[in-house]
Amino acid sequence: MNINLSGKNVLVTGGAGGIGAEIVKKSRGIASFANWKGSTLTDSGGYQIFSLDPKIEEEGATFRSVYDGSYHKLTPESSADIQADIGADVQMVLDICPALPAPEETIRESVEMTAAWAERGRKTFIDHPDASLRQSQFGIVQGGVNSVLRAESARRTLEIGFDGYAIGGLSVGCLLYTSPSPRDGLLSRMPSSA
Repeated sequence: MNINLSGKNVLVTGGAGGIGAEIVKKSRGIASFANWKGSTLTDSGGYQIFSLDPKIEEEGATFRSVYDGSYHKLTPESSADIQADIGADVQMVLDICPALPAPEETIRESVEMTAAWAERGRKTFIDHPDASLRQSQFGIVQGGVNSVLRAESARRTLEIGFDGYAIGGLSVGCLLYTSPSPRDGLLSRMPSSA
């Protein structure tokens, strides 16, 4: 699927926990549900991992709902499946974006877990009966403000082979803690089109 998101209005919706995903699926996807004529993108749940202080394990992340206090486990596999149900044009692979500033070890652990989860999420997406026929899946590069870890994350994410790529963490603190930007030097490593 070839989608150009630059210079367009894009409806971005959350995919964490699958709350409402069945209703959206029955409505033939998020664009139909929202009566939206433009492109659509679902977030993987990475923001919930950033903002809700979940228990993070190799299997996935468990967080508490801010709505009713119930617990939800989000894995790379469930994130890909939920986003397939929501049916946006682009789904993001589940990642971990640590709050900044953070110790280098915390950032390294997030790069490691993001890469492992990316492999699992990509496999689930490819193995899904029809997601890859109607959606694209983007990998996310993490690494905080550490240029070496950003480069490592980019290399590992590119090796998996996604339909597109995103640079994670820029809107949750990276740009506040560094100059030059974590984008600098990274964009040249990324493909101009996937």
